[in-house]
Amino acid sequence: MTQTAKPEEKKVEQALSQQGTIEISGAVPHPQLLRQYNEVMSAGAERIVRLAEGQVRHRQSMESRGQIFTFVLAAITLLGGMILVAIGRGPQGLVPLVVAVAGLGGLFVYRELRSDQR
Repeated sequence: MTQTAKPEEKKVEQALSQQGTIEISGAVPHPQLLRQYNEVMSAGAERIVRLAEGQVRHRQSMESRGQIFTFVLAAITLLGGMILVAIGRGPQGLVPLVVAVAGLGGLFVYRELRSDQR
């Protein structure tokens, strides 16, 4: 009696892998990520939101200070130019006037272009 060898049975296992990316463009992560932070750290999401709120307040405060500084600088430059023109120094007085007006105009145009891109 001859035995015929059975072919070896091979088990084939397949693994499915899924990979993805999440892109966050704001100060606060996606709600799903916030839930996951809460799972890892007690009140993690609340801490992250508080940090984002603090950052927004800081940025707005800095922007406000920058606007005040810009206004004061422009006012002093314009006033200095007008005083120079008034005392008879026309060419020397026109330079700060033109620089101040051109600078403020350029700033306005730059901010408008930047807001259009958003």
